[in-house]
Amino acid sequence: AQLLTVLINRWRKDWGDETMPFLIVQLPMFSYEGEESRTNWAELREAQMQAFRTLRNTGLAVTMDCGEYNNMHPADKRTIAHRLALQALYRVYRAIPAMDAEAPYCKNAYASGGAYILQFSQPVVAKDGEAAVFELAGTDGVYYPAVAEFRDNFVRLTSPNVRIPASMRYAWRNWCDVGVYGKNGIPVASFRMPKLSDSKECPQVCNVGSCMVCLLGGCPLLEPLRQLPFDPIAFGMIEHIMFGIGKIGFCLLILYSNIFCHWNT
Repeated sequence: AQLLTVLINRWRKDWGDETMPFLIVQLPMFSYEGEESRTNWAELREAQMQAFRTLRNTGLAVTMDCGEYNNMHPADKRTIAHRLALQALYRVYRAIPAMDAEAPYCKNAYASGGAYILQFSQPVVAKDGEAAVFELAGTDGVYYPAVAEFRDNFVRLTSPNVRIPASMRYAWRNWCDVGVYGKNGIPVASFRMPKLSDSKECPQVCNVGSCMVCLLGGCPLLEPLRQLPFDPIAFGMIEHIMFGIGKIGFCLLILYSNIFCHWNT
């Protein structure tokens, strides 16, 4: 990330334009035979993402699904050009909305019991109904395949081998299936999330039933109910009922206060 940042800043200085736009093509999946499980390309993709996140007037074209196995120079240039054009239309010309141009990215991560919940910048879906490249690790740092549940902007990860998840990663290798896409057809880039602190719980606990974390069964207030044979949607229904009762009580309180004040005047 540091080298790319220095390069962009130097070119801007040489051209005398500190706001010159730069569009970065993130590396696709690639591996020579026998190197599939290595992570050096995932680390390079992470460095490109860091440069994009820290440098103003930059864009990032995610090309995870454009690579070819054992071929450093894949033949599919059209998809890469199309995604670069989308970045230019949004980042430079402001001609299209962000939703049409941007790859989904993870905004937040929350711990909830034995689950690890990810919040994305836009709704995400699993290609062909599967997303086997999510992994979870406990405090020992050993990663195991995770089961992913999708609902709009949220993904709930669990693994029978990880009782209390501490960190996660997605597609964190040189070559694997690209399984998760935004509804705009652009894939999620490989990423990893560091260990969560014990206090990193769902931030909307005080607003019961209003977030998709709750609908995925992630609300800590409902922990006593998790032993019951309810699915996540049932949890969400209960939370919405609780939230509705709270609003009814608040309205009654306002009505009582108005009547009391009117009576005393």
